[in-house]
Amino acid sequence: MGRKTKYKPKTFPRLVGEFARDGYSDKEIWKKLGIGKDSFYLYLKKYPEFSEALYRNRVLVNAEVEEAYLKRALGYDYDEVTNEVTISDVGKETKHKRITTKTVVPDVRACAQWLECKKPEIWRKKQEIDVKLEGFKSFAEFMLAKTKNETDN
Repeated sequence: MGRKTKYKPKTFPRLVGEFARDGYSDKEIWKKLGIGKDSFYLYLKKYPEFSEALYRNRVLVNAEVEEAYLKRALGYDYDEVTNEVTISDVGKETKHKRITTKTVVPDVRACAQWLECKKPEIWRKKQEIDVKLEGFKSFAEFMLAKTKNETDN
């Protein structure tokens, strides 16, 4: 006879969803649940609500956030709806909706972060520079000589 399962159908799907949404790795999740690696992957296969909670909260939420972030980076238009009431000279109230199209301009910082994440080889902030120090003992000595040459010219 096998061991009794630690799986709790009322709490494990909710917890795995919360942990996944918070960005925890599979390993961190199984440790938080107090189960082992084998049990975690067995539960993913055996309990559809468990695997769906992980997928929904890790993959789908990430996709929604990514879509919203891209929308913010590129800018967008939206309709603002306000309900207004006007009162005539004779005291009659008239209700109507006013729809105004508003524009959210592209966010340069969001664009830069998007590009840094999607194409880091091109857009990362840190760049590597290969400097040959031929004839110099240190980079500081090289920079002092370079600065002296620039001020002499």
